[in-house]
Amino acid sequence: MRVKLLTVVMCFVAFAFTACKENKESEVDPSTPSKTSEVVAKNIVAIPDSLGGHYSFFSLNENKSISYKDSASDKWDVAFNKTIIIVNGGNSGPGLGGALIHTGVFDDLATAPADGYKSDNTSSKAIATGSGSGWYNYSGAPNHVITPIPGKVLVIRTAEGKYAKVEIISYYKDAPLVLASQDPSSGWYTFRYVYQDNGSTSFK
Repeated sequence: MRVKLLTVVMCFVAFAFTACKENKESEVDPSTPSKTSEVVAKNIVAIPDSLGGHYSFFSLNENKSISYKDSASDKWDVAFNKTIIIVNGGNSGPGLGGALIHTGVFDDLATAPADGYKSDNTSSKAIATGSGSGWYNYSGAPNHVITPIPGKVLVIRTAEGKYAKVEIISYYKDAPLVLASQDPSSGWYTFRYVYQDNGSTSFK
């Protein structure tokens, strides 16, 4: 009887050990990148006159506009003022923000570059301004149209030090496909982005 009982106990211990081992081996590696998905932000207004003269602040993490009252915090990641885009870092904010412009196909960019990020300072922005220098081209007179440059991907290091890739789709309200000339609907950003929330550089 004692032998039978000992055999049962040993079998139970062996089973428990095996189960624990299997469970341990099936745990998710914390370094594995989290799942990411593409988000489209539509009609983000960037007209200072309608914003009390301020930038339009936006959180990539929360996919929403942030009040100017929180501009001195790390609640926002990028901000817009007409064609100027700033990031929450350097002399633009208290965060860890930085940016670079990657030339390539948005969908093909699987990993944020390890270096090359700039922060805003008194003489220049992390995302270069001016026609042909950053994310857009300006047609000049007589049409005065702002057009995103194909193949320009903004890689953003956010206020919290995480990463996102951003592609500007349109600078006009409701993102019209064709613009013959400038009109009052300018200064409304539509862009798509992928945000990595686990701190890794992977966009997959």
